[in-house]
Amino acid sequence: MGRPAQTRGFTVTELMVAMAILGVLLSLAVASTGQRRAEVRSFADRLSGECETARLRAMSTRRWHRVLVNDRGVYVDQATTTGMTAPTAYEQIAAIGAPTQVQIVAVATTTAINPGAARADGDGFDQEIRFAPDGSSSSRTVWLSDRRRASVYRVAVYGATGQARVYEGW
Repeated sequence: MGRPAQTRGFTVTELMVAMAILGVLLSLAVASTGQRRAEVRSFADRLSGECETARLRAMSTRRWHRVLVNDRGVYVDQATTTGMTAPTAYEQIAAIGAPTQVQIVAVATTTAINPGAARADGDGFDQEIRFAPDGSSSSRTVWLSDRRRASVYRVAVYGATGQARVYEGW
C-alpha cells in the first residue's frame, strides 16, 4: 500500500469563509466613508446656515455680526452698537463645535467658487466673516474635510450679497 496522495491548496469551504470575511470588512469600510462624508457635508451645511442666520440677524437688528472660524469650531458674535458704523465691541451669541471627524482646514479672504488648491492647515483663522446691517459681508471661503481628507467641502461667502453656499471639492 502506498502513501495517500497529498493535496495542496484550499478547500471550497475555506475559500468561501475567506470571501465572506472580506465582504464584511469591505462593507464596513464603505459605510464608514459614507458616514464621514455625510458628517462633513452636514457641518458645511450648518456653517452655511449660521452665516445666513448672521446675515439676516444683522439686517433685522441693524447690528453688525461676525462669524469667527478656527480649528475647534465656529463662533457668532453680535455688535454692541447699532448702525453702519464699524463696531468696536462684540458679544458672543452662538458657538458651534466641530464634530470629531470634521477638520476645519483654513479660511481665505476671497470667495473661491471654482475648484482649486486649498490653503495650508490653519491659514486665515485670524480672518472674520463680517455681516453689515445692509446685508453685505466680507468675501470668505472656509475649507472643511474629514480627518483623512477623503471628503472635502468649501463654504463660500459672497461679499456683495452676504449669501453663503456649500461646494463639494477644493
